[in-house]
Amino acid sequence: MVCFAPRFLSRGRHSGAIDEEGPPRVPSRKQVLSAVYFEHQEPDSYLCVLHCLNNVLQGPYFSLDDLISISNELDEAERALLQGHELLQAYTPASLNASLTGFFSAQVLLAALASVGIHPEPLRWKASETRSLQRAAQKAVQYGAVLVHYDSHWLAWRRVVCGLKLYWVLLDSYRAGPEIRRTEQAMAQIELYLRAKAVVYGIPKEALPETPLDQFCGRHTM
Repeated sequence: MVCFAPRFLSRGRHSGAIDEEGPPRVPSRKQVLSAVYFEHQEPDSYLCVLHCLNNVLQGPYFSLDDLISISNELDEAERALLQGHELLQAYTPASLNASLTGFFSAQVLLAALASVGIHPEPLRWKASETRSLQRAAQKAVQYGAVLVHYDSHWLAWRRVVCGLKLYWVLLDSYRAGPEIRRTEQAMAQIELYLRAKAVVYGIPKEALPETPLDQFCGRHTM
């Protein structure tokens, strides 16, 4: 795992330098990205749930051990719920919420977020109706963050107001680093995910913890 972290965090490294002498009131995209915490997924690694969680929360909130513990708790709860039911026979000694390769279920991601008081809201739409897809994408960009599960991969978006500008930061651990998008670009991309039958969750801004990125942008907001 490769981490790019702003200097305010003790772990990882930041993706650029922040001007200590007093950056402009409307910072450049490069300056905004310098304050973004980002975890990159190594080749042949399948820890996208872990990286998605830490990227959307903007800090090293969870470790691999944390997610394994959560998956074990979910397995135990599910087995207890199915006690005496024929469906219990479908269970194997291996976990149904984690794999040896590092895949974790959506339930693990949601339980991890719930442990820090965050409850993502699923976006609902009718795949056969274009207007329904467009309304869902429009709703998505009203949130403070968006989580997307597409093609067996989890990624995140964060909404950021810096100076007089509104940005969406794409936090996809498959990519080399965080990327900035305009709202209309983020909305168009989210609509494409929806058309491809991706699972999309929104997180209200007020539910997200304050981050070094928020603090940096707060110093540049009129």
